[in-house]
Amino acid sequence: MKRLVSVLMGSLLLAGSLSAPSVLAAPAAPRVSKAAFPLPVDSCQLYLTQRQTPDPDIIPQLLQGARVSYKPSRTNWQTAEIRYGTQLIKLRRVSDYGQVQNEKVSLSNLLKRLNVSQNPVPGLELEQKNYYLRQVVYITSSDPDDPDWPQLLSAIAQVWRGTLRYRNEMLDPRLRVLLAPANDVDPTSALAYFPSALARRERSERLLIQRKIPVYKNYPPSLAEEELVLRNSKDVLKRALVLMVLSSTSTTLTQTEGYNLLKKWGITHEISPKEWEYLRNPDLSAEAISYKNWEFESAYALFWALGLAPKATFPTEISDLKSLIKRVESRSFDQLYAQVNMRSPSQILDQLDLYQRMLWARAEQDKREWPELGIQPHVVLQWNLALLWLTSRDNWDDLSALRNPETSRAQPSQPAAPQVTPTEGDPVEELERELQELDQG
Repeated sequence: MKRLVSVLMGSLLLAGSLSAPSVLAAPAAPRVSKAAFPLPVDSCQLYLTQRQTPDPDIIPQLLQGARVSYKPSRTNWQTAEIRYGTQLIKLRRVSDYGQVQNEKVSLSNLLKRLNVSQNPVPGLELEQKNYYLRQVVYITSSDPDDPDWPQLLSAIAQVWRGTLRYRNEMLDPRLRVLLAPANDVDPTSALAYFPSALARRERSERLLIQRKIPVYKNYPPSLAEEELVLRNSKDVLKRALVLMVLSSTSTTLTQTEGYNLLKKWGITHEISPKEWEYLRNPDLSAEAISYKNWEFESAYALFWALGLAPKATFPTEISDLKSLIKRVESRSFDQLYAQVNMRSPSQILDQLDLYQRMLWARAEQDKREWPELGIQPHVVLQWNLALLWLTSRDNWDDLSALRNPETSRAQPSQPAAPQVTPTEGDPVEELERELQELDQG
């Protein structure tokens, strides 16, 4: 065990995505910490927020003598085996959308059963991780009594920044208990976030404080660039055009004219089932028309992400879609796609993190009778929906059903942006205190 720990503590890990072998020599990578507790369990699940395939080849970099084999192949493995000493560790990776959704439901049910009301921070953070869950790795040991097993499991979890589920408990990467049925948690336990995500949260909070918008310190960070795989830019352009046209049918276009415009671009197959219902409905309610009109903000958000709109709208303003439509409607789809210059994952996540915090502040404004914050609720909502769609694999109907009164019966399993009332202190007092500190600094 001493040899194992010394190898681990002296080995450098990957700071970002583990799918690029050239990054293994990154100079500023963190070190693997020692497992906090022994874990005599033969199997558990590792929940990952990344869509990139985990790279088990990192394990021999940490553990001298470890050998890895893959099935069906190293480049696209579904199962892998790690041999180390007496250990034979079997990994089974699940990235199938349907199976991962089932795992999300299972995790959601576990969170409901656990006493999360007395652990609001880890509970909220796990909800956020659950929403972004992309892959599950089932890990099984042939010799759970081997003293090296806990450290090996912990190393795997730390490398991939995953959350471990062991029976009815949630463990952090160092095997410390985050949540448990009897509220028997380790106060030092913590979810693993990339430094870039934590830095983004800090930037967002500082910007909001400068604008005198309350912040909730325990709101978890959004995904990091290292965890993110954006949608294909061509699919994003198609969705942006559909949203632009359908939002225009509530004001300047008829439903038939809108359909014909999408037909000209050859993207009518991108119309979602709920959007088809909207196009075919001759008796739309005023509420449905109003909601559809505000979807131009979602369209603008996606045009911004594609680099076709010049700047992101701060949600105290309304986006200028009219000038964008003039530049777009006369061009073919191929002409538009040739102009796409997708913004970086970092820029997109900056907007998502900021808007999620502003959505929370706007929701709390009415509950707490705060002074007017100047946040346009429809703007911040639609930008959240668009950027969540862009950074996830959820379909548009499921996301929009959260807010659209006409589709509220089709509720997805997870909220687009977790909304939890703070339980620690008053955000207004906290805001005032931080503003004073900024003024003094």
